[in-house]
Amino acid sequence: PSQAMTYRVGAHSTSDDDSKYREPSAPEEGWDDERSYWEARSPIVRFGRYLHQRGCFSGADEERMRRALRKEAIAALSAAEEAGRPSPHHLFTDVWDVE
Repeated sequence: PSQAMTYRVGAHSTSDDDSKYREPSAPEEGWDDERSYWEARSPIVRFGRYLHQRGCFSGADEERMRRALRKEAIAALSAAEEAGRPSPHHLFTDVWDVE
């Protein structure tokens, strides 16, 4: 396993206006905005570049993996949608426990 600190580049949700809490300017000169500054430092992107440079996998390999994982994610989403709604009894389970 590996662990890395990163920056959430996207908004919290599609209904979230992240311009309310993001800086409009970049933290350093030479960047268009805060998002582009942090995207360039993404440990996920950087690790992918490292693996490509080391010959661990190619762009075609990455594309195959992305397609397969997208199908897997869509299948999991479809299964979750077919499972039906949980009982309201479970609305607050595993959220917060105060004794």
